[in-house]
Amino acid sequence: MSDLKALDAITEAVESGAGLPEVVRAAARALVTGDADAACMLAANHLVFTHDGTLPARSTTVLAETAPFDHCNMTVNESLAGPKAIGLFTELLLSMDYADGRVRPLLDLEGLKRWLPGRLDHYDALERAAEHAHFWDSDGRVAAADHRS
Repeated sequence: MSDLKALDAITEAVESGAGLPEVVRAAARALVTGDADAACMLAANHLVFTHDGTLPARSTTVLAETAPFDHCNMTVNESLAGPKAIGLFTELLLSMDYADGRVRPLLDLEGLKRWLPGRLDHYDALERAAEHAHFWDSDGRVAAADHRS
């Protein structure tokens, strides 16, 4: 692969503080207009975009799929938070009910219907890609020169 670049519309969406759904939708629109040759998105996004008309039926082809992975998780520093705070936070997340209109927008932001207990598997492909790209240095700090947080 060569000549990969971020499109201005997508970069502007990210820099304006747009949420991930809006950024991915901008990438889908760029495919339709011909401003992009390819875009990365979750299969769930592709399905939604074909159903809502953002991507016209049969206008795109899925080129590759990753192995299953957990797309969102919470990470805590046990030595700073302590077991009581971690337990309470976990309990609050796991108790969120999609039927509750107060928490549904939070779950929708993550594309979730419910939180599940954390796990550490399903990250092999991401770890290999980060190692291949030399994303971290030997001390675990971000080393990628073009990384923006």
